[in-house]
Amino acid sequence: MTDQHWTRAFIGFDYAAGADGPRTFDCWSFFRHVERQQFGREMPPMLLPVGLIAQYKAFRTQPGAFGCQRIEKPRKPVSGDAVLMSHKNRPHHIGVYVADVPGVAVLHCLEGRGSVLSTMFHLETFAWNITGIYRPVNEEPGPALPADAGSP
Repeated sequence: MTDQHWTRAFIGFDYAAGADGPRTFDCWSFFRHVERQQFGREMPPMLLPVGLIAQYKAFRTQPGAFGCQRIEKPRKPVSGDAVLMSHKNRPHHIGVYVADVPGVAVLHCLEGRGSVLSTMFHLETFAWNITGIYRPVNEEPGPALPADAGSP
């Protein structure tokens, strides 16, 4: 028996724009991979509109088309929620909210870094802005798969 956190199985994958696994992902396909493997939810592929900025805008304005609904205060995010983020040259990025680690964190897949777990402190330090948190709603979560099911 191991006491490693479930996110460990998802750290170390590679990043490539448009990639959809099994060892290389973009941020949306990585989000989908974690949702499927850890939370038992099948999220839709992001096919249209073409272009990351257009996809980001579509997600923000029509989250239901992507199987999510925006979380508004006072509701609190939970592990598995989608975190929409922006950064200087990346106005469009998504990760998975992780509530059960000290300081709360986001599991995400970045160009030049691959899949990483970033605490809110690290996101703020590196100028990432959270632009919205969304709850997957297209299906009830199924049973989580064993932690090694998503290992690179």
